[in-house]
Amino acid sequence: MAHRLEIPDKSVSAWVMDYSIKRWKALVMFIDAAQLPIDNNLIENTIRPIAIGRSNWKFIGSLMAEQRVVAILSLIQSAKMNGRDPTYT
Repeated sequence: MAHRLEIPDKSVSAWVMDYSIKRWKALVMFIDAAQLPIDNNLIENTIRPIAIGRSNWKFIGSLMAEQRVVAILSLIQSAKMNGRDPTYT
């Protein structure tokens, strides 16, 4: 951290060092806890359909159509949570 004072403020190296210094506590925690995953892809992949759907469902057409979509999605999610495959016919 003392070396940071030797680097010009507007350089890329300074930005990288500042970024690392601000997140030092989390980095040390990650290194100390080997069971923590290095990324959060599992969580991102889980919520991606909800986030994409939310932006698409704004323009569904009518209040009744919106209510139907919500009911269908609730059924699908309930099936998944109970170990069922909602795509099985």
